[in-house]
Amino acid sequence: LILSLGWWWAFAARGVRLVPYAAPLAGVAVDVDKGFVALLASREAEDQRLYPVTVSSKDRERVVSAEAHTFLQLLQGIDMGVAVLPPNELDRSFDATGVELRRVAVRRFQGPKQLQARDAAPSGACPPATAAARGPTLAKALEGLGLSLTASEGARLLATYADSAGDLDREAFSRVLVAARREGPADKVVETTLVSTRGLEVDVAPFQALALALRYDVDLDVDEALFDEADAVDFRDAEAAFPLLRTVEDIQLEGRR
Repeated sequence: LILSLGWWWAFAARGVRLVPYAAPLAGVAVDVDKGFVALLASREAEDQRLYPVTVSSKDRERVVSAEAHTFLQLLQGIDMGVAVLPPNELDRSFDATGVELRRVAVRRFQGPKQLQARDAAPSGACPPATAAARGPTLAKALEGLGLSLTASEGARLLATYADSAGDLDREAFSRVLVAARREGPADKVVETTLVSTRGLEVDVAPFQALALALRYDVDLDVDEALFDEADAVDFRDAEAAFPLLRTVEDIQLEGRR
């Protein structure tokens, strides 16, 4: 059942595609600028467009990251429950137990959400010097969870959520995760949101959102406005824009061999 990636590196001449892709998840690709991307497709057939959502920025020439390998396995129905997507990832994302996922929303980023006063530590609880000193450590810890932050962004989170000693208890660390996932990088275009059966929502990184959608086989609710973004391409041009594109059907067929 282990995914064979030999086809990924083989070059094959391709013509212009005339048949639209399956929507909303058309396939995946490795891109030198964006990394490993999931290609989301609009539902209209005649003028279908594809939008690339970066799952992992580490995979610029080939699949190397745990996130990309995990995503490919999930497309084949293989769920290993690995460290980047443990069995309790859904509960951990909501900081609750017994959560059931209804759908995953993929929307155009609307900007950082306003922090609620109850989410933060008392104003000025963590001294600026302590936050600055510990910022790199927090950024490194979050990197292991698939979140890319600078040391200064880590320091800002500590200044907001840590106690006077610069420490984060379990509840505070959960709030840091929520805040880090909400804000994202400065060039963020997409926000990905988990929606529970109780109507609760939490923003998570694209890898977590799309991978959990595959794990629980729930709908992807994609904002059609994304297909007007500059990175979107006409489906007939997708293979030229992403030469290493593989459709979901291709990957699933590969897994059955």
